Amino acid sequence: MIAPGHHRRIEAGLLSYGQDLDIEVNPYECGMGWQVDLTKDAFIGKDACAKIKKEGVTHKIAGLRMGGDPITWYAADFYHVFSQGELVGYVSSAWWSPTQKSNIALAMLPVDLASIGTQLEVALPKKYSNTPTVPASVEKTPFRAPAKGNEGTGLRTTGSKFD
Repeated sequence: MIAPGHHRRIEAGLLSYGQDLDIEVNPYECGMGWQVDLTKDAFIGKDACAKIKKEGVTHKIAGLRMGGDPITWYAADFYHVFSQGELVGYVSSAWWSPTQKSNIALAMLPVDLASIGTQLEVALPKKYSNTPTVPASVEKTPFRAPAKGNEGTGLRTTGSKFD
């Protein structure tokens, strides 16, 4: 059980295999494309990865800040993400962050809706909201900046973990 550290994982933008990504999520959708070395001779999936890198992705993981009552338990299923009433994506991990003083989440979104500041809605269970959806906004990740010197290459170049 990781409950005591779950909000810290989400704050840091650390992904959980089986929750935030699985075999159907490619490295470019989850901000890990920098780990694909297309100069290597041959490996399983090399052609597919090269094609995805060239053409780009349609969806990617982004951080969300959400309304609602504090989320204090793991989702039994993914929470739906809407844009102007249309289903567009899903929340894979969510929790109340005491340091952010709000619910935070990681979500798979269409690329055109994953820009920082985009306003969305999330359908939370009745336990966390008495309305059909709560407001959500795409936020810079990690939600909590790492100590100076530990930013990592992605943060130094783009300012956001999943860009």
